[in-house]
Amino acid sequence: MYLVYLNFIIIFLFLVFIIIIGNKIAYKFKLLDYPNIRKTHSNPIPLIGGLYFYFTICLALFLFEFSEFLNLIIVYSSIILFMGILDDLYDLKVNLRFIIIIFGSYLLIDKGLTITNIGDFYGDNIIYLGSFSFIFTIICVVGLVNCFNFLDGSDGMLLSQSISSFLLLLIFNNLSNVGKIDQIFVLIFIFIFLILLLFNLGFFKKNKFFLGDSGSMTIGFIIAFLLIYYSQIENIFIHPSLVIWVVALPLFDFFALVLRRILDNKSPFQADRRHIHHLLLLILKKNNYVLIATFSLSLCFGLSGFYILNILGPFFALIFFLINLFVYTYITYKIEKKYFN
Repeated sequence: MYLVYLNFIIIFLFLVFIIIIGNKIAYKFKLLDYPNIRKTHSNPIPLIGGLYFYFTICLALFLFEFSEFLNLIIVYSSIILFMGILDDLYDLKVNLRFIIIIFGSYLLIDKGLTITNIGDFYGDNIIYLGSFSFIFTIICVVGLVNCFNFLDGSDGMLLSQSISSFLLLLIFNNLSNVGKIDQIFVLIFIFIFLILLLFNLGFFKKNKFFLGDSGSMTIGFIIAFLLIYYSQIENIFIHPSLVIWVVALPLFDFFALVLRRILDNKSPFQADRRHIHHLLLLILKKNNYVLIATFSLSLCFGLSGFYILNILGPFFALIFFLINLFVYTYITYKIEKKYFN
């Protein structure tokens, strides 16, 4: 246990060090996010937080021993990291981003990380996907990567939601009698996210940074395959129908926002300021209040899904999810119309 504590201290010191040094490099080589009409910051901010996250999680792989699958997820996510860096610098086409995400996903699917079933919804009869497994896995991963990318629109939003997702995994692990996860692995992510969150929120103003697409898409990619690993591979501990509750708010916001844009005859990927954090900011006025509200909402969604699953079963957990999605879409639609029309 002493060695575990020592490793966490090493991770902390390493992360703080690369943030301080990395920000100096970012300013020198203009790796910055510049203010514009759609952004709230008034000064250029370093846009390489994704590198801070990835280098630190790689250090954790060196300090701790994890399963082969967990190592592979981190290693192959470097493809998404590199794509995100290029996107931050050169604003890649949507189609090209999709192709690269699909390629990274294929490499992990080829190693066995694929969604083979969606669980048992009627008795003990497990619904297997068969030949549809590959394309379904691709759709889910690409979708979730974009969900997390959509979230990265205000300080701390993406990181707080990432903390929520990993915290829910820990909670489910302790409440469930089915399988166990490597808690140290999950705690490392939460620890890293908390440190990054403090800098991202500007607690240390001289070293504030943004995650950029490299950070948001890499984190989304890792979470997507971790959920596949924990629900599909050996030592399964969460039912496949519970997976969507771990990332309920990102999914709700993504689908609601895309639907509203389509109804307004806009591109689903056209950037705007009508995400959940933007809408709540109009009501709550302060970003910290928005973070607390969305974080609490995520935990409530996740826990409600868990108890519905365990009390009523996976079928009702899915129905409850769809009902919440409809209600969420309706409420955000009404808020948007009130403030933007």
